[in-house]
Amino acid sequence: MDHWEVERECRISVHREEESGEDVLLEEGDLLRTVDHAMARIFRDGPARWLHVPLGAQVYRAPDLLPMPRLTRAAYVKLEEAEEVFLRRRKAAETGVMITELSSYGEPWVVEHDQVVVRRGPSTKDPPLGVMQKGDVVGVRRRQGDWVELVQDCEVRFKKREGAEQVAAINPLRRHKAGQARAQAPTEAWMLVEHPSFGQLLRRARKRKGGLSHGCVLSPERHTMYQQVIELCHKRIYKENLDSLWDGEADKLPSVESLEARVYTRFRTFVGDGY
Repeated sequence: MDHWEVERECRISVHREEESGEDVLLEEGDLLRTVDHAMARIFRDGPARWLHVPLGAQVYRAPDLLPMPRLTRAAYVKLEEAEEVFLRRRKAAETGVMITELSSYGEPWVVEHDQVVVRRGPSTKDPPLGVMQKGDVVGVRRRQGDWVELVQDCEVRFKKREGAEQVAAINPLRRHKAGQARAQAPTEAWMLVEHPSFGQLLRRARKRKGGLSHGCVLSPERHTMYQQVIELCHKRIYKENLDSLWDGEADKLPSVESLEARVYTRFRTFVGDGY
């Protein structure tokens, strides 16, 4: 992505010829992130050079570089005019924008036994990381024999010394500046599917209905991040196409919950039995 740092106050304009209530005022130190440099559309109009700002571009407000709402329609911003420079391109690593990486929840499996241990490897000799309880829905990355590996950002249950139960992540969220080297290899988390003495411990939830709030083992932080992704998809796919797909009738829009359920259904359909 191109990163543009604002050098002096300017405006992201829906119409270059005049101001409107949909324009976004940029202040010194703000950051604008748009498409890749090879795809950027920059053109000259008399003494001025303009950058086309596509739908979905992101503005980060200085000094903390917190994200503002994404642009809901394409617009333009003046890069320079005569001797005045309004925006200057920066390398992503120079801008200070932090990127958070988060794995998908994974294929849903349901815990069948009263309690199943989560271990560091696919062996009962590997040390435990925590437990899952009957009815918990866990996110699986892959199956290997009688074991399943959970996704990188899975969370498990454990008891603190004072006896209170908590849900905690196996691996910390990966937050880094653009261009930085990735962190060390993550800790793996494995669960046994069937035990010779206790029988079936986990089962694949082939016909599971509902979204993340129905039994999934999630901390509030991780649940919020997933929900933001679903809501963003709902906005981009449905809300922004209200007029073209539903003739402007908002009551015809599918709900956020239905979209979340569809994401689960599509995932199970394409994964297949070879997962």
